[in-house]
Amino acid sequence: MSISSAPPSLAERLVAAVASEPALWFGMVAIVIAFIYAELSTKAARRRARLQTERAALKTMTETIVMLWLLGGICLVCWLASGRDVISLGLNLPALTGENAWRGWAGWAIACVFVLFLLSQLLPLRTSEGRAEMAKALEGMEGVDLIQPQTGAEHRRFQLMAVSAGWNEEIIFRGFLLGALVLGGILPLPEIVGYILVALGVAEIFILPIVLAKRWRSGQ
Repeated sequence: MSISSAPPSLAERLVAAVASEPALWFGMVAIVIAFIYAELSTKAARRRARLQTERAALKTMTETIVMLWLLGGICLVCWLASGRDVISLGLNLPALTGENAWRGWAGWAIACVFVLFLLSQLLPLRTSEGRAEMAKALEGMEGVDLIQPQTGAEHRRFQLMAVSAGWNEEIIFRGFLLGALVLGGILPLPEIVGYILVALGVAEIFILPIVLAKRWRSGQ
């Protein structure tokens, strides 16, 4: 008569995962620390904005740029240190030939549709009234006032921050955290974590721009 052992608990699975994938877990800890730092940095920026008469947008944008590249670099190094390559992280173009070519074509099609949608939201900015209306709408959004550019130097720094966010967030969230670790099943996280991150990703890519566009056009 055999006695079946109980399945390992989540804590036991996590301990085993840390022992087997220390580099990946170091990247996970770095992401958590970055989130905490971003929250503290935002509060500090608000305090500076209340206490100072001069703008601190350049300082806030510079801190954001440094944090993005530092965290993106840490995630990439941790991924490579675990013995994996950049292709498995998602840093490759989809194949347009072969058995799974439809996935590549579908991905490019979705990307093109989304880019066209975003460009359509910028059409009102061709007029001075549209630009003034958007500036007024942005003033009421929490946190935007800390990085809203007003001078030439701030505009250039803002553009650099936008590129930094677009590149590094793909590595950190959709590559390292969501695509590779959670959906790839490399780390023994609860399955619900994957579904939550997928929902957040879909909301950020598709739902949030639509909501913001409607609020902008309605004057809210």
